[in-house]
Amino acid sequence: MADEAVTAVVREILAVAPAGCSWLLPETGDDGTVVDFRIAATSGDAHDIYGRGLSRLDRRLSELYPSIVGGRLWQVYLDVLSSGEADEMGEFRYEEKRSGVVAHSLFDVSVHRVLGGLLVWWQHLDEDRRRLEITELLGRLGWAEYDLTTGASQWSPGMYRIFDRDPALGPLPRAEQAAAMIPEDRGLSEAAWQ
Repeated sequence: MADEAVTAVVREILAVAPAGCSWLLPETGDDGTVVDFRIAATSGDAHDIYGRGLSRLDRRLSELYPSIVGGRLWQVYLDVLSSGEADEMGEFRYEEKRSGVVAHSLFDVSVHRVLGGLLVWWQHLDEDRRRLEITELLGRLGWAEYDLTTGASQWSPGMYRIFDRDPALGPLPRAEQAAAMIPEDRGLSEAAWQ
């Protein structure tokens, strides 16, 4: 368990962090097993799905987010705490049944063991994806990524609109993308590729 001086430093650091993150300290039962986690520090500007910011400090996860107790994310917390090896959970879906709250929220979550607890970083994907799609639509833009190791391509929704392609078909192969370009852009594209 972290002492008050360590907790004060971690709180000060996380209070200015520009990302959504929390430092969770385990709470154990009489037999030494972890029964809950207490939010010992959290980023100051990040609010949870209820709009709570720093008011979450010193509260238990079981009180704030009861539906995660015993679930997949809870198991990730326990595994990282016991092994010390960082882990991630992509596209973690949090479901809430209270009125006035987005019923389904989607997050990428990273968990690291730090100072006897867990440093948990989360990115709210629903909001980021919605903003990206609106920006792409307004600007008639799209983005694509190509993994040089695996050769896999990934397209944003805007790319499918630009190429008038069904997303179920996946991105165009590189040769077909090149053939779809106007001739004067092919040289620039090839230079960027190289």
